[in-house]
Amino acid sequence: MTDKITYTYFFTTPTFWAVSKPNFNIPNIETNLYDVLSEIVYEMKGDGLTLRVARDGMIELRSDSIEMALDVHRATGEFNFFRETKLWQEYLKLANAMILLLDCVYTQKLKIGFFKFQEIAPSDVARITYEGNKFSGKSMSPHSLAQHLAMSRWASQHPRGIPLEHSPLWGFRQVVPVEVLDAVFSLLRKIISDSTKLDLISSLAKAFSEYKNTNLKLSIVLSWFIVESTMNDLYTDYLDSLPDKEKRLNKDRRKFLEGRDITASVKTNLLELLGLITYEDLQKCDRIRKLRNDIAHSVNKVQISIEDAQNAVNFCAEQIFRNIDPSIQLNFGLSQMGL
Repeated sequence: MTDKITYTYFFTTPTFWAVSKPNFNIPNIETNLYDVLSEIVYEMKGDGLTLRVARDGMIELRSDSIEMALDVHRATGEFNFFRETKLWQEYLKLANAMILLLDCVYTQKLKIGFFKFQEIAPSDVARITYEGNKFSGKSMSPHSLAQHLAMSRWASQHPRGIPLEHSPLWGFRQVVPVEVLDAVFSLLRKIISDSTKLDLISSLAKAFSEYKNTNLKLSIVLSWFIVESTMNDLYTDYLDSLPDKEKRLNKDRRKFLEGRDITASVKTNLLELLGLITYEDLQKCDRIRKLRNDIAHSVNKVQISIEDAQNAVNFCAEQIFRNIDPSIQLNFGLSQMGL
């Protein structure tokens, strides 16, 4: 019996050529275009994660833990929409983390911005199945980015009379070299086993996407959620690291120290006094918290500058990546059509 294996696939915006540009000069390219573009030119496995990339930039991910949870759920024979959706969200988190890291690493290594980061929509993530290493079938949402780009693998979808190499459907694709894909996979391996890190990077992707869309107020609000979460983790880690914790922190005292009276502002001030964050970090936390509160209490009157939103998202990125790879920097370039 031939084994079947399923991956979750998606494309970036804009999409790219993986490893090298296709050779459009081979004989019968119109007939062989699908095979040329669908060729898997990059594949890496490790820590329960598989990353595969086709020549035309289609990214395939497979998480052993998510797939195992899906198998267990489906083995019951009862379809649970909410359970299925929750597991699908885990793949969306992974996809958004992949795209965000790809944007950062490409910009860092090639010294040029190419990707226009946008949080990936559920409709643009789908499933593809192989049987005995041969394509068996795939799903896709109608009118989605995934459908549009997957269909471009067929020569019949391209304008007649124009050499395939110059088809307008390719846009301005750039080549993503192996060294970039290797670095991205290495980073993914660092976060795949830590659900907290994956959640934070997924939240960062949302805040960054709203910044890119110039939804600056929403970007600030999402940034504050990240700040509050990272500061809470630092505060909890400090309490857990206290010597004689069992003796000094009884249930009632711990409940008080983590209760509503110890606000986010109090926690960040304590963290600064303890030397766990810098005074500059404290000021940044206070600024983001104030902006978030202003938005919450008078959303229609508050004006948020691009600089404020960029500083907030950048601070979140620094907090998240400092224990993963401090050299990672977001590409804050904005592209807007003129009026």
